[in-house]
Amino acid sequence: MLEHRHAELAGTVLGARDKAAMADSLPVQIGSFLEDFQVMDVHRQKAHLQTTLKAAHISRDGRIELEFRG
Repeated sequence: MLEHRHAELAGTVLGARDKAAMADSLPVQIGSFLEDFQVMDVHRQKAHLQTTLKAAHISRDGRIELEFRG
């Protein structure tokens, strides 16, 4: 019983480490995306966004909420 629980907890710890590593790398990935995106022409930007975004909601106070495709 304890061995089974130990294995479960070890899996949880590994999952948490993976999430932390992904969170640490996210700003770098976003920066790289923005650099690549900015040099595209407008038509390619739009086509790329259509494959990534499901919706963009802009509120009257200027906030933008993006809904990504799953």
